[in-house]
Amino acid sequence: MRWENGDEGIMGVCESYQREHPRFSVELPFDYSRLDGVEECAGFLENVSEQGLLVYLPELVEKGALLRIMIPFAQGPEFSTIKGTAKVVWGNLSPKVVWGKHRYGLEFQSFNRGSFDKFKILLNGAEKAHEGKVVNDLRMQSQYP
Repeated sequence: MRWENGDEGIMGVCESYQREHPRFSVELPFDYSRLDGVEECAGFLENVSEQGLLVYLPELVEKGALLRIMIPFAQGPEFSTIKGTAKVVWGNLSPKVVWGKHRYGLEFQSFNRGSFDKFKILLNGAEKAHEGKVVNDLRMQSQYP
């Protein structure tokens, strides 16, 4: 693939790949604590897949750290909470680090009893919302050439 930048050309490689587990945007606040600690902190969940989460946390957390996670979400007219354990598998400085937010990839390790079923409900809702957005985007594209 070749990109043009003024008078000089820039060469780059564009790789296309399919994730084993697609990610869906959910944008929810959640609580977490280190497995070896008791202090709860608030984080922000940006997207979710069957395997894990993309989150923003207010602190630096080392790769491999285990976190207790608690994700509240609306399940019909009631609120429900997903509880489990996740491991930090990667982290990097994001543009949001200026606001005190660090970006991390978390991989699920376990769910508390009943939480996996709740998680499947959340994931299914996120997938349906994504499909609806894709359909709406396609409709918009077909209306405006």
